[in-house]
Amino acid sequence: IEYVLKNGEMQIEPAMGDRMWTAVAETSTSTADAPRTFRDQGLKWIKKLLTKAPCSVTEDSVLHLLGARLVHEPAEKMTKSGWSTFRTFFMQAGLDSGKLVFPEDDSEAPELVFLNEDGDDGSRRVLVTDHRAEEISARDIDLVGLDQLWRISLDTSDDAVADDALNLLIQLHTDLAVNDENYVTNLHRDFLASTLDRLREAAKAMDDAGDDAVAMEMAEQRADRCIRIARALILETELGGMMPGAPLPHGATFPGNDISIEIIPPQNIKMSRFKLASNTHELVKTVRENISREIDFPSNRFRLIFCGKIVEVDNWLMRETIARGHDVFTSVFRMQVQLLSPDNARPRHDFGVSSPASLPRSLLANQPGAYDVFLKLAESRGAQGDGGSVQSSAQQILLSLPTQQQIKVELCALLAGGNVAAGAETAAAAVVAAGESSAVEAAVAAAAIDPARAVAMARARLRELLSQSPA
Repeated sequence: IEYVLKNGEMQIEPAMGDRMWTAVAETSTSTADAPRTFRDQGLKWIKKLLTKAPCSVTEDSVLHLLGARLVHEPAEKMTKSGWSTFRTFFMQAGLDSGKLVFPEDDSEAPELVFLNEDGDDGSRRVLVTDHRAEEISARDIDLVGLDQLWRISLDTSDDAVADDALNLLIQLHTDLAVNDENYVTNLHRDFLASTLDRLREAAKAMDDAGDDAVAMEMAEQRADRCIRIARALILETELGGMMPGAPLPHGATFPGNDISIEIIPPQNIKMSRFKLASNTHELVKTVRENISREIDFPSNRFRLIFCGKIVEVDNWLMRETIARGHDVFTSVFRMQVQLLSPDNARPRHDFGVSSPASLPRSLLANQPGAYDVFLKLAESRGAQGDGGSVQSSAQQILLSLPTQQQIKVELCALLAGGNVAAGAETAAAAVVAAGESSAVEAAVAAAAIDPARAVAMARARLRELLSQSPA
């Protein structure tokens, strides 16, 4: 069949695509293992019909097979072959619709040329290839199959497939062929809102799982991957720089554990190794600036290597950098400095937005209920009776978000000395806009009748706020 299609340069229309899908993806055999193996080979073959020159699958057939077949594949059982076929058809449908694009100046993007009746070049169709899929940018993410991509990202039991799916989900929301700050900000805000909705569902499922170990494991998996998505969006958009005026991560507002970093200077700087005193809540940016002063070299003209990996995000806390390279915490670490030529100096980072308030870190902090769900998961107990990766991930993202200002202002007002009722009024003004004013307003109303009651209510609110540590 492939020989006839390719050598005859025949095109597969939707009806024929359905027949081929039925033949290779829905046929079973008598043995237990053969159906899955046969099916995987069939999915690879369907993908080959699209990607192997000459392309045999029309645009209508790509969209039909994606929308009618591939999006209904069970995400939790997704195999590597199934994922590869889905990803290829998903991205090809995006390219065909113009919602996904290769770089505009890219002359190497693979093309299929259709000839017109006169034999001249007619329309051109850009094709996706595995080795160049990461170069594709998004103009519009209203894509057929996006919901299935979410399901695969959160539900598949294959970690390698999950990693690929999560990376593609992030790529679609960060590699944008759009020069519109409002669009980018709204896109990131909606993406984070969708992530938080799924995270809340996972947190509720963890509560409801009880002694059901299978349900608990699936709920933890979804929660952990949702947190990974939120962290990845923050890191991807702040990679290589820190926007002036951006709020500090909460963890950087108070000291962590003291550490010592042994700095290994580059060979062409004649100086011995030296140690820097630091702590786990210090920003990488601060460490970089301290090294710059010690070696008397501009901070954008060298890179930092830690445990064989380039340290790229200045907005990370040192504890996040350490966690990437060390399973066991110690108090002394080594960091290598590599000089860069002027041509390779770290460029000024393009964040895609002009205001710190539009950065994903700030957008996530301002999502309604974001701190509530992260704080709940930061104290969660998993199937094994410990917090596991979900608890650790939730704690890390709380430290990377800005301090929750509504809580901070209200705490300061309630802790202020003197007239408790006046303090409650100040606190009420601070939180009315956040829609959380009922408790403080009640205290203010009570103060007009009974000052003692106002004191009691203010203290109760203070205890409630303090229980929401660490935010």
